[in-house]
Formats: sequence, structure tokens, C-alpha cells
Amino acid sequence: MTYSQRSTYSSSSSDITYLEIQIEAAKEELEQVKIAGQQKLVETTRQKLDKLETELAKLEE
Repeated sequence: MTYSQRSTYSSSSSDITYLEIQIEAAKEELEQVKIAGQQKLVETTRQKLDKLETELAKLEE
């Protein structure tokens, strides 16, 4: 289920939980990519992580 679908059907706390899980997954992916030395993928994943963390901060306000 996508984030937009979840936000339609669930409460704010579920949205926060979903984003926290996605952030952790992005962090793990970032570490794996760093190890592999794939710089372009590192930047893409870092941008994804930044976006997710921004969305989480908005929900927590």
C-alpha cells in the first residue's frame, strides 16, 4: 500500500509509523549502497531519505 493510500484510510499515528519504517528501510538501503560504492544510487537514496524525514517532521508537528 502506498503512503497516499495509507493516509486516506488511517490515522496520523499510522502515517507516522509507516514513514518511520520507510525511513529505516531507506537508511539500510543507503548503507548497502555505500558499501557497494555506487555513488549515484547513494545520492538518489539520500534524497529519498530526506524527503521521508521531511514528511515525518510535518506529521509530528
